[in-house]
Amino acid sequence: MKSYLTPRTLAFLASVVLVIGLSTGKALLSISTVALAFAAAWNCVLNGFPRLRTKETKTVIWLIGILLVALLSGIWTENSALWAKDVYGKIPFLLIPLAIYLLPKFAQVEWRWLKLLFLATQSFVAIVTLVKFIFTYKEQMTRVAENSYIDVVGSISHIYFGLLLGWSVLIGLSLWEKSVGKWSLVLRWIILAMVIVNAIAIHILVSRTGLLSFYAGIASYGFVWLWQRGHRWVLIGLSALLMLGPVMAFYTVPSFRLRMEVTLWDWQQYQQSEADLTDNSLSLRLLAWKSSWGIVKEHPLLGVGIEDVGDEMLQQYEAQGLDSRAEGLLTNPHNQYLKQWAGAGLAGLLVLLLAIGQPIWETRKKVPPLVLAFAMTMLVAMCFESMLERQIGMTFFAAFTMWLLREEEL
Repeated sequence: MKSYLTPRTLAFLASVVLVIGLSTGKALLSISTVALAFAAAWNCVLNGFPRLRTKETKTVIWLIGILLVALLSGIWTENSALWAKDVYGKIPFLLIPLAIYLLPKFAQVEWRWLKLLFLATQSFVAIVTLVKFIFTYKEQMTRVAENSYIDVVGSISHIYFGLLLGWSVLIGLSLWEKSVGKWSLVLRWIILAMVIVNAIAIHILVSRTGLLSFYAGIASYGFVWLWQRGHRWVLIGLSALLMLGPVMAFYTVPSFRLRMEVTLWDWQQYQQSEADLTDNSLSLRLLAWKSSWGIVKEHPLLGVGIEDVGDEMLQQYEAQGLDSRAEGLLTNPHNQYLKQWAGAGLAGLLVLLLAIGQPIWETRKKVPPLVLAFAMTMLVAMCFESMLERQIGMTFFAAFTMWLLREEEL
């Protein structure tokens, strides 16, 4: 009797759970990670280890390297309990890249279905959140005016919601392009509708990190797509269109305009040496960057240990007199590059940059637009958030880095 449960089918089911779990919570992400690892081990038992694939091997090494530099930083970390917890939490950087590397490649139809599921999941969350926003409009606009964030339906942080929503637009565009002749016209129009809804939603629900990473991703996607097809002059029009996007949103979307005005006010407050910055999200980030940069300058080669960064930042605040400007000062740089450099030294920063850039280097002869777009999305998002200090960020980064490198048609 034919068995329908194989390492390949288990891996696909685990990937489905992972895609849904990105918008629902930690439990599904943990289940999917363990299931992927089990499927990979099962496949190796049945079929042996696969041949080395040069295009993917270095990327796997650098992704695992993020875990290894955190592990090595324990040698000079004083807060050993938090360090052990951090290393345990970064296990996805071992299991996910290695599992996808050891598993058979998905068929293109399976990859398209995973893309569609991701797009549909983000569209569902976006639509439900938009409905809530409409019915609680005054309350949500008050939150924006107070420099807070709009409520997102579900357990996901607004920062990661914006990141996933922006990325879903790019996934949808790729899916719409590559489904010509493979899916019905009706389904392709549904895909396009979801792309448009998500693009509009990210401007209305205004996650600044999500917006900035979205524009970086879509600009790089459009540039490569047009360049590879010889539409050089169209690039000028694309650039103008992208510049008009935020301008149009400013004049047509009240929540977007209010967020921009509050952001400008936040920056002006930061410039005033005596202003209270307690509830100013941008200013608190700027103070955090200043303090973590102070750590980098004092410990550029080895850092202070991943889990000693917070304590060192508090000392920097006090030494620079920044603690008098705000309560609730951040003990996380909210910048992955500064977090890596301050915590694990120059090696930590280089490993992170290589993990992001290696897929581009491996496909440099003809970089798939989606591969470059993902790298640019993550590069920008990591400027404003320590993306790899939470399970959702680690899982998203590791899984899509490997999937795109393996599954995108060159």
